[in-house]
Amino acid sequence: MVVMIILGNEAEESITKIIDQLMGLFFSQGSIAILIMMLENPINWNGAKDRQKTLDDIFHNEKVIKYNRAYLELFPLIAEDLLGKSPADFYSFDLDMGKNIWGSLLDNGRHHIDAYEQRSGLWLEGEIVGIHDKSGLLIGHITAIWELTYKKEYNTGKDRLLNKITEFRFMQKKDGTASFPSVSDEFKEIFDLNPHDVLYDAHAFFDRVFFADFDRLMASIEQSLNNLSMLETEFRINHPSKGQRWIKSIARPDKLTDGSIVWHGYFSDITENKKTEEWIGFLSTVLSNISDSVIISNNIGEIIYANQSASKLHGYEIDELLGNSPTMLNVNPVPDQEFQKIIKALYEGRTYLGEAPSRRKDGSIFTCEYTMTAIFDDNGTMTACIGIQRDITERKNMMEALLKSNKRFEQLTKQSKAIAWEIDKNSLITYISNGIQDVLGYKPEEIVGKSHFGDFLSPPHRVAVQSKIEKIFNEKKDLTDFFYPAVRKSGENAHLVINGMPIVNDSNDVTGYHVLSIDITEKVEMALIIENEKERYQTTLLSVGDGVISTDDFGNITVMNPVAEKLTGWTQEKAIGKPLSEVFVIMEDETERIGENPAKAVFETKASVKSVDPSTLVSASGAKIPIVNNAAPIISNSGQITGTVIVFRDFSEYMERQKQIEFLSFRDPLTGLYNRRYMEETKARMDSAKNLPLTIMILDVNGLKLTNDAFGHKAGDELLKTVADILKSVCRANDVCARVGGDEFFILLPHTDENSAEKIKQRIIKASMKAKLDSVVVSLAIGYAIKSSMKENIDHTIINADNLMYREKLKFGKTMRNETIETVLRNINFKYDKEQIHTERVSQYCEAIAVAMGMSEKEISDTKIAASLHDIGKIMVPPELLNKPGKLTNEEYTIIKRHPETGYQILRSVDEYVTLAKYLLYHHEHWDGKGYPEGLSGDAIPLQARIIAVADAYEAMTAARPYQKTRTAEEAKAELKRCAGTQFDPEIVNIFLEKVLG
Repeated sequence: MVVMIILGNEAEESITKIIDQLMGLFFSQGSIAILIMMLENPINWNGAKDRQKTLDDIFHNEKVIKYNRAYLELFPLIAEDLLGKSPADFYSFDLDMGKNIWGSLLDNGRHHIDAYEQRSGLWLEGEIVGIHDKSGLLIGHITAIWELTYKKEYNTGKDRLLNKITEFRFMQKKDGTASFPSVSDEFKEIFDLNPHDVLYDAHAFFDRVFFADFDRLMASIEQSLNNLSMLETEFRINHPSKGQRWIKSIARPDKLTDGSIVWHGYFSDITENKKTEEWIGFLSTVLSNISDSVIISNNIGEIIYANQSASKLHGYEIDELLGNSPTMLNVNPVPDQEFQKIIKALYEGRTYLGEAPSRRKDGSIFTCEYTMTAIFDDNGTMTACIGIQRDITERKNMMEALLKSNKRFEQLTKQSKAIAWEIDKNSLITYISNGIQDVLGYKPEEIVGKSHFGDFLSPPHRVAVQSKIEKIFNEKKDLTDFFYPAVRKSGENAHLVINGMPIVNDSNDVTGYHVLSIDITEKVEMALIIENEKERYQTTLLSVGDGVISTDDFGNITVMNPVAEKLTGWTQEKAIGKPLSEVFVIMEDETERIGENPAKAVFETKASVKSVDPSTLVSASGAKIPIVNNAAPIISNSGQITGTVIVFRDFSEYMERQKQIEFLSFRDPLTGLYNRRYMEETKARMDSAKNLPLTIMILDVNGLKLTNDAFGHKAGDELLKTVADILKSVCRANDVCARVGGDEFFILLPHTDENSAEKIKQRIIKASMKAKLDSVVVSLAIGYAIKSSMKENIDHTIINADNLMYREKLKFGKTMRNETIETVLRNINFKYDKEQIHTERVSQYCEAIAVAMGMSEKEISDTKIAASLHDIGKIMVPPELLNKPGKLTNEEYTIIKRHPETGYQILRSVDEYVTLAKYLLYHHEHWDGKGYPEGLSGDAIPLQARIIAVADAYEAMTAARPYQKTRTAEEAKAELKRCAGTQFDPEIVNIFLEKVLG
């Protein structure tokens, strides 16, 4: 909205009356916040000779004289804070910025407002417009502001439908420190970071950024900071559990009174969008020649892909389909009941098959068979829907005609259990009676059009039976009592006897067959059962893995299988005729008394008896075996119990597996301590008055990531196991220790007050200082808090302990990281011949080059330090490679080429070295772009990295190395000249040769 007021010659009223009229119009009923500022004397801005002085006069002397209620409600202010204020008062936090805005306002006559108001948390829009008297002189300004937060929230809401979004406030202070004062709940899911991980220090966030995108992200932040412009960027992160993800950020910067910059905005995980774009490109190529129509729509119902077959089937150009809803092809709206079925199928991950009339562009209607399948992302969100359509008009018409003709025979076979078939000369079924559903499980409409002698024959007999039937057909003979092994719809076998006669036309040609089939499956199967029952019975008893014992009606044993012999220690020969209670001895686990014979319970209840819990079988040798058993009666045809069958199995292995599963479900596999799941359950159980005072102790391993980067993940695992061993040795029997995160440990200490907790903490610290772990520094940040009353919330106690731990981490983490860097350097010097001499010389050369180039003291210092650390990444290279006298293989050279990236990751973990990390990363890049790791060229390579490259090469050529002949100073200089402009920066080479080496 634009509000402009001009007081012309025709206006006879005084300024006061005009203002009063404006108040009556806008102030009483308007929801727009209005503020009016006036000057004591009119000013001719356009005719001002000294505009800077005039601007200062207006900026400091224009005063607020009127405001409305909406203005006070929009900004949390009181009237006394507004009257008499000048523009200088409103922009006291940055007078230069305020003057720039006011100067633009005076030049243009208006200024548009689009900002985020931090105090009220609202997005605002508005206009500031000049007020002029009848002579055209400036006498003041009027400001109109309104809220558009709902629009911003709506746009953000739309994005939330497609991507996971987290709002944030990111602050960078004047000293360069960065943090996230607030983030929304989705921050944890997107970055796998808790809000407190970045509350005071943003390093944890930047550690997630993919190293190749880090500099680009920092450049975007720097540009937004310098220009106070919107921050819009995309970058990748390394998510601990999801792998590499794409993140989009949009934020607006505000400058605070202390000079800090705060960005208000949101992060959005756009990985799935990226994947979808790639997927659709691939899919277009694959689907371009498919004969079926393929249409893909996104999750807001817009067509995002259609193939050429879709264009041909529906009569639309592809461009006419894209962006529209697939419903444009419908003849009628989808009924609610069918729509609910479609939605249910899609969200259950099933493909929905349907049939409906469809309208082409020219208005013609055809019967369309379609399928719909949903596509879901990793989080289970539906991102797209694939629809496949085909024209089935002809097929449907044919089916209707065939079904209609079948009615001719329906009355003849309606009451018959036999199956009447009509088959054409190609063995395709043209009619079948309702009896098919009772025999083979198919409805008649499922059969018509299929091959009788191909689709329903049992596979083992298919070739032989087809050959016989084809011979009969070719000879135009009748089918007489022909045995036909068929397959039911359920997959079960069926046995039919078929009789049939050929259908002959006027020319005596056979056009098909009339066939009558009778189901004899029951007779065939009964014969097989009777024939094989005894053999099957014996084979089953011998092959089953359970023990089986059978008794007669007196409870005496009649049969035992080999498994029963093994478990009881009795042979069948010795056991037959003996009472079951003498051979099958069951002991109750709790009382260790002999339990009741299971056969006795069966005889008493005349029903099966199943053991609920495992029991113990005592074998003939006295061995005790855990078993589960069932007992069932043997019933004669007259309904009398003629005996029992006891089936039992060894339960030992299952019980042992259960113990192992239970152990693993509550234990951290690396350290052997309890895991987070067990700790959560135990925390709830121990939160009782009997355990007070209850101390919560949280420990974090300082520098685990640095240890992994410097010494490898195996060393990191050993560090975690060492910490676990320390906790096991220090903690008491009733204490509960758990590893609840990558580098985080948690201890529950019942009956532990402040004094006892501090002693335990000191014992842990003392033990960690004594721990010996090769070159790895064992350093812990420990915080604890005590719950002394049941009125206190245990979760608040945990938060307090976590905050205290984090303070220690901030306090001692830096020291530990510096110690680790020193340890890495000592190890490199120990492992590699003359490495320390090489590093010192390269550092001296680099310092001299930086001085010769006229760098500042800080730049010289940074260059010298970076040079002294340039080969720190070699800690991950086996010593035998760098000390190898012969030529390296390609595989060995690849391993050595990784040391710049390793050094980069190590230095990024240490605050004071983070800005130097990129010098290490790129010190093997070449001026012509043929270096590594990224193939940068020219000025894209950081200056310090180019300096290190020259100094490193010269020192390597002139030093004694096992893999090369040492060169003289003159030979090395000549090589530098030769490679200037290809491998090295030619300017640096000249400075080094002329001003450093002389």
